Amino acid sequence: MTKYTIPSRDGFPLSAVLFEAKHAISGCIQINSATGVKKEIYSNFATYLSEAGYHVVIFDYRGIGESRPKSLSGFHAHNHEWGQKDMAAVLDWLDDRFPSLPKFAVGHSAGGQQVGFMDNYHKFSKALAVSSSTGYWKYLASPYKYFTLFIWYGLEPIMNSTIGYLPASWFNLGEDLPKGVAKEWRAWCLNQNYYGDFLGKTIQQHYFHEVKMPTLFIYPEDDTIATDKSVEALRKFYSKAPTSVERLLLKDYHMKKIGHFGFFSRSSKERLWPKVISFFNDFEQPKTNN
Repeated sequence: MTKYTIPSRDGFPLSAVLFEAKHAISGCIQINSATGVKKEIYSNFATYLSEAGYHVVIFDYRGIGESRPKSLSGFHAHNHEWGQKDMAAVLDWLDDRFPSLPKFAVGHSAGGQQVGFMDNYHKFSKALAVSSSTGYWKYLASPYKYFTLFIWYGLEPIMNSTIGYLPASWFNLGEDLPKGVAKEWRAWCLNQNYYGDFLGKTIQQHYFHEVKMPTLFIYPEDDTIATDKSVEALRKFYSKAPTSVERLLLKDYHMKKIGHFGFFSRSSKERLWPKVISFFNDFEQPKTNN
């Protein structure tokens, strides 16, 4: 486990950790975090994957965790830059370091949403989207969806206009978010087509209809954000990719709860994490002509 600083596409320094496998290397996995989540929440999961033969990189988006500047007030960042600039730069770094190995993506929530913003998406051979969906408020589970209206119509505009960012940590809602990130996320979540109506307009570069890698959308039945409707809404953006969906039933795994974050909890190690290895191991390296 080694810490690195990876320059984003515009040079912004991103804090990252690489977990290198020791034996029987099968490939590389890039873990793209959820919104407002530090990379460390994925450390145990990354260790498990590295022990199974994969090099794994975890990282903080700009403005989050160890990629946060001294002050978020006045810090300029947008939500879609996490995909366009940060996720894309980390994949380039990973590919430069291990050029001969296949690359796989694990996207948690927003980490699965934003693969279509990456101009180098084609470097991924497969993707696993865990609890990834659109965040349109009406598609979320009740009563949680009504709580999000408090965030978008109360907290976000008030806090952004007064202190210059969204202090989510004050309310136990994850990491604080830069003003531009929160403002753009709000616009998406209040729009039925999520970021769809902004593509080609405020977001010029996107590749959703070009992505063709096999992608598995997986989410638990008790997820209040990734629901049947919201997952299917995101899946439609990847219209040319061979996608599949798996809804995790608690009784099938003898678990009482999983929720939006539980897949990456150590309590899921024996029951759920092997599914990831099985999905990525079922991959045949493309043959090359000598």
